[in-house]
Amino acid sequence: MSAIPESFRDLLLPQTRAFVVLHTQSADGDPLMTPMWFSMDGDMLLLNSTPTTRKHKNMLANPNIRCLIFDPGNMYRYLDITGTVIDISQEGANAHNQLLAEKYDWDDGTFGDNRVIYRVRIDRAKGVE
Repeated sequence: MSAIPESFRDLLLPQTRAFVVLHTQSADGDPLMTPMWFSMDGDMLLLNSTPTTRKHKNMLANPNIRCLIFDPGNMYRYLDITGTVIDISQEGANAHNQLLAEKYDWDDGTFGDNRVIYRVRIDRAKGVE
């Protein structure tokens, strides 16, 4: 988590239940912002979705993303992250989705057999308060 300022690493802990607002861009430059669940794997930001979504198509066309992770207790405190999607995989995606459903206390989950995990390398991160 070397790119993440020490004073903002609490936002990445599983018990924090912070949400990420993901910004992607289509090949023709059309922006899309999506609130999402997330988890961390070491220095990697992990996101989970299905390959039928617009954000999936956007990340295939342009792997550069930007996102904000808001402090659930103070919406004026957040992490501004610039990153690169370095891997998209179906392997372990359903299990990861179940872990996210438990983290965010969502009994119904967001189930489906065709899930994918996006591994995002954090290139830059800035904390704002």
